[in-house]
Amino acid sequence: MVSDKDAMLNLLLLVLMPAAFALNPVVGRALTGAYEPGQLTFVRWLAAGVLVAMLAAGRKDERWRPHRNGWWRILALGALGMGFCGYSAYAGAQAGTATNVSLIYACTTALVVLYEIASRRVRPDIVLLAGVGICMAGAVTIISRGRLDLIGAIEPNAGDLWALAGMTVWAVYTVAMKQERSGLSPLALFAVMSLSGAAAALPVAVVETVRGGAPSLDLHALAWISALVLVASVGSYLSYNLAIRRTGPILTSAALSLSPLHTAVLAMLLVGERLGWYHAAGGALVILGLATINVSRARS
Repeated sequence: MVSDKDAMLNLLLLVLMPAAFALNPVVGRALTGAYEPGQLTFVRWLAAGVLVAMLAAGRKDERWRPHRNGWWRILALGALGMGFCGYSAYAGAQAGTATNVSLIYACTTALVVLYEIASRRVRPDIVLLAGVGICMAGAVTIISRGRLDLIGAIEPNAGDLWALAGMTVWAVYTVAMKQERSGLSPLALFAVMSLSGAAAALPVAVVETVRGGAPSLDLHALAWISALVLVASVGSYLSYNLAIRRTGPILTSAALSLSPLHTAVLAMLLVGERLGWYHAAGGALVILGLATINVSRARS
């Protein structure tokens, strides 16, 4: 029997967890002109990796030695999931909008479902397929700016293309992480993969610094980076794991599907983004599609 206090804490966790994830593209948008995407990716994952490594170092039950041949897989996943996907999100937010990035990234679930259907890990049903279709329709609405009658003549902007690339790689990362059996404990795994992501972004950050100079270190930038590291990186990871333990994977997954809504609100309040009607229409379709997928998963 769950007490009223525990129920309230669970509800608060399910509200705040997607908000932590939603902050990431907003920070990328807020630091446009101050930090290039590679610089921001490097700083974010270096700081998050060091912080979590320090937390994990004081725990006796942390496992830092992977199974045989496990290092290459861990480092590759970190370079893809933390490095490339982080860079794509910031490049997309700086060339487009944080709201578009979040809505497009939310369609990762639909791509993962299609992969699981193709690999015969999931048996498709009408509800699941409808959810995938609705989700993809939302993405098309956002990228086409709602001009579906002229979709063949519309060229997506650079921000949307970066978001599409990041979303595709994030789907690959998600599938690979489901099969992750490195033997590292969760905090150790996060720390190692974060540092791998920072290492992958380092060459790009160096090139950006040589071309445009060192990034800003004023109080405005430091405040945003602190929020990025503490809330959108470490906070989102820890809250996600805690939500799974307290409320289960189905409720956690359903709550995470609300991240695009959080991003839209945060982007309007914090960086002054203006939303068009197609954002509302596309966002509604994406969230409806994700909810439909979650219903199918819950039934199965």
